[in-house]
Amino acid sequence: MPILYDVGIEDYHSDPHYCSHSRFRDFVKYGPRFYFETHVTRTRAKKGSKAMREGSLFETYWCDEEAFEQAVFIQRVDGRTIKPQLDAARAAGKEILKLDDYERLAVMRASLLDNADAMALIEPANLQATIRGSAYGLPFQSRPDYLNLEGCALSDYCPYTNDLKTCESLNDYRGKAPKLYYYGYHTQAAAARALLRACGVPSTRHFLTLVEKGGSCRTKVVEIPPAVLDFADAFYAKYAPELAHCYASNTWPRTEPTETIELPDWATDTTPATTDEEETER
Repeated sequence: MPILYDVGIEDYHSDPHYCSHSRFRDFVKYGPRFYFETHVTRTRAKKGSKAMREGSLFETYWCDEEAFEQAVFIQRVDGRTIKPQLDAARAAGKEILKLDDYERLAVMRASLLDNADAMALIEPANLQATIRGSAYGLPFQSRPDYLNLEGCALSDYCPYTNDLKTCESLNDYRGKAPKLYYYGYHTQAAAARALLRACGVPSTRHFLTLVEKGGSCRTKVVEIPPAVLDFADAFYAKYAPELAHCYASNTWPRTEPTETIELPDWATDTTPATTDEEETER
């Protein structure tokens, strides 16, 4: 079960034989037929969200400035004065980036460079290695932004992965970290852990390096603890058998079984309601 260091990003995303974290989430969210058309036959194009495109843009800017310059047209003046250049850039499939947005990327980059913990994880690691093997009963692949099988001082010399993420606010990644679960970063890390275990790496640690897109563009490192990764494993265990059956039988239905809707938690909450007067007295 290999760890590959020379798989290009296009090859990674176009290979129909492997499931991945993002593909698995598509299966759970949109069902078997969407998965089949998007990731197996590739007859359906999936448009990335604005947040995903912004994150990808910063990652390219950080990792490969030459590729960034080829993919982006920086609009430095009023668009009406350079319409031919804008039209040519759009025709070439380039992202149009206003000067203010480009300057913000530069501030984000400087913030990341200033974070000693982030750089301690990034500098000794391999960039975007592809891990392939069997996980959750499926042929699976993962591509963490950074992988270091030797570890470093910050990881207590335990092998680790580190994924670079942009966010609106670091506050969303404190304590219970609601956006971690919303974007599925815990399931992404859990897949990497499962594949590394299958590759003979039994103990690993998993970090996120977060860079704010607004404000002062703060940067911080968070670690996803084993208990959260175990919770993510349960998510895979719940839905993976259905996906494995679709592959084995080559059936990708659009319909789902009939079910009865349940009451939401708030409808069964027995906590006494508080009146406006009681709240005022407090």
